[in-house]
Amino acid sequence: MKSLHTISLIALLFFYLPANAQKMDIKAKDLLAKLDATNGGYEGFLAANDVQFTYTKVLHGHTRVSQEKLLFKGEHSLSTYNGEYKQQKGIIKRASVNGKGSMSIDDEMLTDEKAKKVAVFANSITFYWFSMMYKLSDPSTISSYLGQEQVDSVMYDKVKLVFDYSQLDKKANDEYLLYFNPDTHLVDIFLYSETNGDVLKNPKAKVFVTYKIVQGIHVPALRKHFKLNDKRKWIINGVYSFSDVKFDNGFTVEDFRL
Repeated sequence: MKSLHTISLIALLFFYLPANAQKMDIKAKDLLAKLDATNGGYEGFLAANDVQFTYTKVLHGHTRVSQEKLLFKGEHSLSTYNGEYKQQKGIIKRASVNGKGSMSIDDEMLTDEKAKKVAVFANSITFYWFSMMYKLSDPSTISSYLGQEQVDSVMYDKVKLVFDYSQLDKKANDEYLLYFNPDTHLVDIFLYSETNGDVLKNPKAKVFVTYKIVQGIHVPALRKHFKLNDKRKWIINGVYSFSDVKFDNGFTVEDFRL
């Protein structure tokens, strides 16, 4: 028979764990709130209406430069670059309007379904990287505070964040580990996992972000992506930059149709 002392300790443990978890969740939400207060939050982002910019990707020794347009409400997008699709080279345009994709090469429309899916998927990734920091307080996110970690001379606060796709008609969750700068309240570093993966045990990438304020918007102007090699050491895997950024251009949905 268990002693009263043992029972008391068990009761205390069951009380402490939920209370401590709740405290950690409050700390995480406080950090996200400070981020929103600093960058204006998603409503502030939407108020800029639209954006155009040059997107430069350096990956595996190859550089691609594209011209991008995004219309925030409805998340319509248009990407234009010199490239190749199914061994056909030329000026490629990828559009995503109302969730439906289209693609052309040298103004010749492609009719295959794969091209349409590629347009939606690829454009959605660009839209996400551009707007990510404004979506971290979305109701579909679940966050928890994981303490502090020093990187170089900065003691960062760490928050694990999961996009709960059960609220978004998705089948799996993405996981992120966010590093909040205590001075700027911005996320300088983040890790993310494969879909439905574990960001703490097996992160897919580690990303360092540098911001530039353009027309009052904190643009993630430079992202340096690192991956783990066979020796579990972080090595550079890609460099991505947004430049020539201009908001509120007066775009309408028609500006994104091919």
